[in-house]
Amino acid sequence: MKNKKSRGMAALILIISLILAAILLVIVINYYTGGTKGEQSIQSPIDKAKNVTCLAQRHNIEVVIRYYHAEEFKYPSNLRELTKYSSDLTDKSFYCPVTGAPYDYDPQTGKVTCPDHQ
Repeated sequence: MKNKKSRGMAALILIISLILAAILLVIVINYYTGGTKGEQSIQSPIDKAKNVTCLAQRHNIEVVIRYYHAEEFKYPSNLRELTKYSSDLTDKSFYCPVTGAPYDYDPQTGKVTCPDHQ
């Protein structure tokens, strides 16, 4: 009797373990791929890389803006003024490397945003 009961319990534990493993796998895949956003499909790694590229370029510009602000005690009136403070920034730096759209710049706050990547 004990033998049949223990085989049934082992099968039940195996089924429960497989269900838990499947749930965890779905959660992990959803986390690492960006999940779904509204009606969009799961974000591909290539799309994530493009977003990161744009974010990195905007971050570099904002670092130079902070340097400019520390030196001049004001924000630049436009992004072109920053080329004097960094040899890394060129006219191409003020456009999104992915879509080519010009960055939006707010001279009141010193924030740079991309119209295509939030």
